[in-house]
Amino acid sequence: MQVKDVMTSKVTSIPSTIKVIDAAKLMDEQQIGALPVINDNGNVIGIITETDFIGKYETIPHGLTIPSLMGQWMHGSSLEEILKTARDEEIKNVMTPNPYTVSSETSLTTAAHLMLKHDIGRLPVVDNGRLVGIIAKQDIVKAIILNDQ
Repeated sequence: MQVKDVMTSKVTSIPSTIKVIDAAKLMDEQQIGALPVINDNGNVIGIITETDFIGKYETIPHGLTIPSLMGQWMHGSSLEEILKTARDEEIKNVMTPNPYTVSSETSLTTAAHLMLKHDIGRLPVVDNGRLVGIIAKQDIVKAIILNDQ
């Protein structure tokens, strides 16, 4: 099977200039866990995910791992304080730039390995430089069902 067999084709994307609060509202309204960020030419330049709103661990020099949220270190700050500050930031300042992507022709095995290797839950699907979909871990589960039919 290939990514195109199970990906979500109707994907919502956002420009890099949208405010964090507006991206959060969009994700909530549409009940989605990620928004690819595109430039004026429709190229994927970043992604914002639900993980970005709850924080993640980042490795800094000397192999130390510390929690961060919206590009800020969480040492001494609460989640609420950081989110209040970040709400008016443009997405380009807090997104994950240059996300891993796959093409619609990529095998599901390759997509799954990429997700596992880099601990990511979604991959934008890009053909000829254009966003054509998104594949999530849940879509891989769909493949199991399709294979059973």
